[in-house]
Amino acid sequence: MSVPDFHALSLDQLRAFDAAFGLAIRQHPDFPRKPRKDQDMTRHSKSDLVDAVASSMTPSYSKAEAGRLFDRFLAAISQMTDRGDSVAIKGFGTFEARTRAARVGRHPGTGAAVDIPASTTLHFKASKPKKAGA
Repeated sequence: MSVPDFHALSLDQLRAFDAAFGLAIRQHPDFPRKPRKDQDMTRHSKSDLVDAVASSMTPSYSKAEAGRLFDRFLAAISQMTDRGDSVAIKGFGTFEARTRAARVGRHPGTGAAVDIPASTTLHFKASKPKKAGA
């Protein structure tokens, strides 16, 4: 039996096919899937940010200077949050240190209880988006 072109089928036909053949059809690589929310987003690295800063500055900075500036910026945020302060950047977001309590977890392979120590992590909360016309 040949596999049909799933994109040419109506939703009712897809449901009928799914009812008849179930999981085997859904695992076929041509079966239409819902796109993930982040599928059309581009992931950028630190070097992309440094390049953007270096090229947008007047007078222009070299990439090395922009990289050092970026590293100092991140180090300052880290130092402030290590002291227990939060860092709020208007229109961007807030950085703060959050502490997770010690807890008992489970080893996934054996199921044995494992003590997980308390930890501190850096948390970022984005600002609310600007309203249109504001």
